[in-house]
Amino acid sequence: MKVVIDVNLSAVWAKYLHDRGHAALHWSQLGAHNASDRVIMGYAAENEAVILTGDMDFAEIHAFDNSVKPSIIQIRAKDLLPTTLGPLVIRALNIGAYDLKLGAVVTIKGTRMRIAKLPIATTEPR
Repeated sequence: MKVVIDVNLSAVWAKYLHDRGHAALHWSQLGAHNASDRVIMGYAAENEAVILTGDMDFAEIHAFDNSVKPSIIQIRAKDLLPTTLGPLVIRALNIGAYDLKLGAVVTIKGTRMRIAKLPIATTEPR
């Protein structure tokens, strides 16, 4: 699977994912380090890539826009390195592959993973 790694995560994720069969690039290899989240999302959507991130900004944009692409894997942890969370991210990419291709947000917190299909349903008025 193609993965774009957000600038808030270490570039070591690219090698970790690549070594496990995924076409992964850190955003610093693709664009400006200060690119907006919407620019990163546009690139990922155009290239059918999943965004791996350590924040919730991308999911918030999906909720606001009611959009379905690109899919997001968001890590909610203090230690954001693949030495700790790598196996769970690989598991998310493998188990969630079908949903990620259609449009989903996978949230990894601790040793748990939750998959929410896009668009994100909200009860808040837009």
